[in-house]
Amino acid sequence: MPVSEVKNEIVKSCLISNYLPAMLREYKSGWIVEYYAENPLSKNLERKRIKLTRLVSRYKSIKDARLHANKMVMALNIKLSTGWNPFFVEDDARLYTSIDTVCDKYLQEKKKELREEAMWSYSSMTLIFSKWLKQNTSIEYFSMINRITAVKFMDYVYTERNVSARSYNNYIKFSRVLFNWAKEKCYIKENPFAFYFFTKIENRN
Repeated sequence: MPVSEVKNEIVKSCLISNYLPAMLREYKSGWIVEYYAENPLSKNLERKRIKLTRLVSRYKSIKDARLHANKMVMALNIKLSTGWNPFFVEDDARLYTSIDTVCDKYLQEKKKELREEAMWSYSSMTLIFSKWLKQNTSIEYFSMINRITAVKFMDYVYTERNVSARSYNNYIKFSRVLFNWAKEKCYIKENPFAFYFFTKIENRN
């Protein structure tokens, strides 16, 4: 098989694995290691770069610097081939936390603060919210919940659950508190329920 075809097969294999292998790039402006990995939120391959300026400066010989850099490339490609994803280990790693995990951590913390009756209410609303998300959206990570998701959920609460004004407002209060907590813990960047105001709809019998 020609070398070009072999390279194409390697690329196809890597794409299936949601990454493109790392390569050493020796630019005049400086050396970098470049690779692509799938962003779990966007589902797109995004370029990652590692600058090697400091590494190269430590070596008197370009040959030795290149040898070290190539070892880095090899080690990085082994990690990528076994499923490692840089998006899960950087500053925003918590943005790739599942809905169930965030909800569980939230309730565990609330157990230390709330009375049994209030805890039951929070647990019930959390369960209803997470169940609705699984049944009506394809959202994988808590950080993917946005304003339109919030609107749809509150529409569901009002129209399908047919709750009273007091219960509807309790859902708003619960959601605000949950997402403010998640924002403080870096599981989400914005609170999609922050714009909601309490309703004055009359109780329905």
